[in-house]
Amino acid sequence: MIEDWRRHYNEVLPHSSLGYRTPLEFRQQSAPQGKSTEAEVNLPMV
Repeated sequence: MIEDWRRHYNEVLPHSSLGYRTPLEFRQQSAPQGKSTEAEVNLPMV
């Protein structure tokens, strides 16, 4: 149940601080061209 909430918060729920994008969308748009792994973008996950 907690894992479901975490996934929803980190992958589905838009955040105002990210321009109303989901963290996943923000990571993908902020990653260098052709690279989209969390380690390369280095964003904290809840």
